[in-house]
Amino acid sequence: MSMHIAIESPDQPEVTALIARLDAYQVSLYPPESNHLIDLAALRRPEVLFAVARDAAGRACGCGALRLMSGYGEVKRVYVATEQRGLGVGAALLGFLEGQAGAGGCRVFRLETGCISARRWPCTGAPAMFAAARLRTIPRTR
Repeated sequence: MSMHIAIESPDQPEVTALIARLDAYQVSLYPPESNHLIDLAALRRPEVLFAVARDAAGRACGCGALRLMSGYGEVKRVYVATEQRGLGVGAALLGFLEGQAGAGGCRVFRLETGCISARRWPCTGAPAMFAAARLRTIPRTR
């Protein structure tokens, strides 16, 4: 699949539609007290890298963010449109964000998956996407 990934603003109708689809999915997985979504204002902050993947026709087909924290980058808001899953979009987004953050000296990346995800993930492509991006599971530390 031909695609282009770049740092873009989340304030675009196509992109906010992707984020809304991600929000609806995450709300279906987690109870409100366990749902830690970050909003558009947070995605625009200077310490957040927000990337958009676009297909050959220029349509937004995925997005992802990396919030640069003290000593690590936290992966946030990764979503790939249903019709584009399995084509490497998610792994490409993660690789792009890793490259952008790595150029600035960030070498550790974390993603909190939530307590319910492990039961639901066999039905999605998330484990394959994370494996393709060379991410590994570590024990919970808190």
